[in-house]
Amino acid sequence: MLHVPHWVMWKQAWNANVEAFVRNGGTLVVGAMTGTRDENNHIPTDLAPGPGLSKLCGVRVEEFGRVTEPGADGLFGLHGTEFGLHNPAKRLPSSSASRRYRFTLGNQEHEAAHLYEILVFDDDVEVLGHWSNRFASGRAAVTSRKVGKGRACYVGTSLTGSLVEGLVDHVLDAVVQPLVPDLPSAVEVVLRGAEDRKLLFLLNCDAGPVELSSVPAGTDLLSGDPVNGRLVLGPYGCAVLRV
Repeated sequence: MLHVPHWVMWKQAWNANVEAFVRNGGTLVVGAMTGTRDENNHIPTDLAPGPGLSKLCGVRVEEFGRVTEPGADGLFGLHGTEFGLHNPAKRLPSSSASRRYRFTLGNQEHEAAHLYEILVFDDDVEVLGHWSNRFASGRAAVTSRKVGKGRACYVGTSLTGSLVEGLVDHVLDAVVQPLVPDLPSAVEVVLRGAEDRKLLFLLNCDAGPVELSSVPAGTDLLSGDPVNGRLVLGPYGCAVLRV
């Protein structure tokens, strides 16, 4: 899966490699506002997400706007005196806080955050999610288009925790498994691979030691010790496993 998380600037030179990834079986998920600027920060004359991604995903953004994120009291979350503006000690909610936008994905309804986009789409595009209230009701919010062995999806709003879970259930065909099960919240893990090797990088961002019990078997290149399931990372410690 390749996720393009609201990349406002998009280079058209990337399109060929991204399309090849999808045609070879990959799943592409493009977030709202992608391609609304070129590499020079200019607004293109083509509708977002731009010629290449629009053709690949089969969608064009007809209209967009800001919406209040869940739990916020307005469109802009100013605190104190940000941007040189005066904020009173007690601020009344703006009228935008009462205008909530919702959409359905599968059998679940989600509340939109930050952005809404209204999409027009090609005949071969499947609509996975629809806006469910206000003037956008019934219009496409999440789409999918089959391309070769894979598919290209477009999400017309910002990602939230519940929306990510919905996308995993309705967009990804294969079961997605974590690199390290039951990973503590303070530990980061990244897998890098080449033709002849795979390296698993683990970083403890906490001031205390952590113990991992489900690490893939391999060799810690920093210490030279073999690892077979269990690994202890010291305070702010790290390990690089050849797996």
